[in-house]
Amino acid sequence: MEARMANGARFKIGDEEFACIAIDAPSDRDYPELTSEERAVCVHILAGLSTVEIAEARGVSPKTIENQTTSIFRKLGVFSRSELVVLALERGRRRAD
Repeated sequence: MEARMANGARFKIGDEEFACIAIDAPSDRDYPELTSEERAVCVHILAGLSTVEIAEARGVSPKTIENQTTSIFRKLGVFSRSELVVLALERGRRRAD
């Protein structure tokens, strides 16, 4: 197994290559447009959890998470979880500069 670290990790198992990225949890400084509840949902989205998994972790219904996700997307101007990840990476990079 090979590994290389740089704000994440790349590794190989057999012929399969994998990559993990490190994304900081959204803070009120980085995401002032979001409520604390929305930032908490963002943490779970960025960790790759499904709507149902987030709902179970937060003790609410999946519909509540769907509504919060829609609000997050609208406020941040993104249309998908993938775009949210890209935005989080961009904001993290900007902060590091």
